[in-house]
Amino acid sequence: MGLGASNNTSTEYIKGKEKRYESTMRFTGSILSKFGGAHSSVVIYRVDKGRIISLNTARHTYTVLPMTADNAEAASNTHQSGSRDSERQRHTKSDTDHTRVVRNELTVQATGKRNTINGYRCKEYLMKWLVVTENTRTKSRSKSVMTSNIWATPETRSLHILKDAELAYNSAYLKHLGMTISPQQQQQFGLSMLGFISGRNRHDLKRALGKIHGYPISISVKWRSDAQGDESGNSESANGEAALKRAAGNIGGLLSGMFHSSKTANQQTPTGMRTIFSSTTEIMKINTAAVPAQLFEVPRGYHKVSY
Repeated sequence: MGLGASNNTSTEYIKGKEKRYESTMRFTGSILSKFGGAHSSVVIYRVDKGRIISLNTARHTYTVLPMTADNAEAASNTHQSGSRDSERQRHTKSDTDHTRVVRNELTVQATGKRNTINGYRCKEYLMKWLVVTENTRTKSRSKSVMTSNIWATPETRSLHILKDAELAYNSAYLKHLGMTISPQQQQQFGLSMLGFISGRNRHDLKRALGKIHGYPISISVKWRSDAQGDESGNSESANGEAALKRAAGNIGGLLSGMFHSSKTANQQTPTGMRTIFSSTTEIMKINTAAVPAQLFEVPRGYHKVSY
């Protein structure tokens, strides 16, 4: 296991304009696992009241922030292992100025394999994303490959209820932020963002992802690169690596709801390519029963503290 390997178990509850996200992260790597136990966080999003409430279950305290895009992102970072911004800051502007993408390919194909995962009958799809970058000063090239093994199940009534609840909440959240976006526009917005990262246009990306039939139950992502750092420690393929790093996180995060995830990094492969990032995300259980209203309130006995 890598030094930064971790397991993350989370549960998401949605009820109308309310959402509660519970997460527990535990390091499993050979080093970091010895320095701390599990880290838990609870964030309650109240679109109806325009608030984001973060609970500290160990100290029985809570904070309240106005629901803005910036505060929502900050709250999200409390239940994610790592920040994309900190990752991007590792590269200076001069690195990216001298890097260009010379090859960018995204393919999706059905493997023909079938499996039952957590009680769901699934078919496997393999998504491969290849990015080759060139340093315009040295003409050296670096290759990054991200592969995703996606197990999807036919959509059932429970899955339709889940998707409708997510769509209704997302619409209310975006409207609160001043963005009235239709379901079709929400889908286009997501494809546009991923298309920007991949360098492909929305229609090509939609065509590729359209080959995946059903709802993803399990996604295993592995990102490998042969890029070498220079004397200052900067990567020659900053643009390509940064793009794949962000996309790996995005693809791993496509599954909302109840899942278990593990991540590893910086492992050397026999081919000479480093495994920069890997994760496995699975939906463990979907429950469409009514969610108790008290889950979206501050528990008794908690006291408010400054953020």
